[in-house]
Amino acid sequence: MNLYAEWAEAFTIFESYVDMNAGVSAHHDIVYAGPSPSRVSQEDQERLAKLGWRPDEEGDCFYKFT
Repeated sequence: MNLYAEWAEAFTIFESYVDMNAGVSAHHDIVYAGPSPSRVSQEDQERLAKLGWRPDEEGDCFYKFT
């Protein structure tokens, strides 16, 4: 899978859980995006982990190093 396809898959998963509070932001080499990890199924969290996304409990979203 190429880089663009991995990002597209992750954002497609995020879209399944989107609400008005979800967004995207970046800080240096980290991208923050998606809904609260508590709302995401275990199966989707496992797939997101394989795509390089980790839960950020403090920010109530997911993050990925670029």
